[in-house]
Amino acid sequence: MKRFLVLLISCLCLQSAVFAYTSQESYRGIYESLAPADFEYIFDLDPFQPEEYQKYLASPYPLLRNGTDFTFKDKTIPPGYYLLTPRKKDGVQYVLFKQEGKVRYIIPTYKTELVEPLFYERHVPTPKKTVWDKMGDFGNKFVAKTAKNSKRTAPPKAYIDVNEIGNEFWEVILYYDSQKYFMIFERN
Repeated sequence: MKRFLVLLISCLCLQSAVFAYTSQESYRGIYESLAPADFEYIFDLDPFQPEEYQKYLASPYPLLRNGTDFTFKDKTIPPGYYLLTPRKKDGVQYVLFKQEGKVRYIIPTYKTELVEPLFYERHVPTPKKTVWDKMGDFGNKFVAKTAKNSKRTAPPKAYIDVNEIGNEFWEVILYYDSQKYFMIFERN
C-alpha cells in the first residue's frame, strides 16, 4: 500500500512538472509568434477617443498601474499609470496603452474570449452607497430622464488581471465589457 501511494504521488509530481515545462514552451511559442504593431496613430491620438468620451458619463477605459517593466519584443513599458483601450485593426486585436490622452504603446493580443455572464457581479466589488450617494443617484436619474439631449450612459464594466507565468512571462488579461483580451510580456 505504501509503495502504491509513493508511486501515485511521484507520478502526480512528475506530471505537474511536465505540464509546467510544456506550458512554458507553449507560452514561448505564443510570444515568438506575435508580431509587433506595424502602424502608428497620427500625433499619437486615438481617433475614436473623443467619440467615446462624449458617449459615456466617465472615462470608459480601465486604469492599469504597473510597478514593473513589461517588455514586448523591442518595446519596454516602464512602470506608471496607463489607460488600456482595446482596438481592432486589419483583423488583429490590439490594446492601446495611453498616457495623458496619447497612445504610448500598441500591444497585440494573442487570444480573445467572451467574459462569463456573471463575472463582474462575482469578482468585482461594488462600493456600499450611503444615503447621500443614493439620493445623488436618484437625482442623476431624474435629470437624465427629463433632459432629452443627454444621451450619456455608464461606461462598460472592466477588470484587469496580471499573472506571472513561471519566471519568464507576465500575462495581462483585460476584461472589457463582454470580451477578454490576453496579452503576454517577457520578464526582464
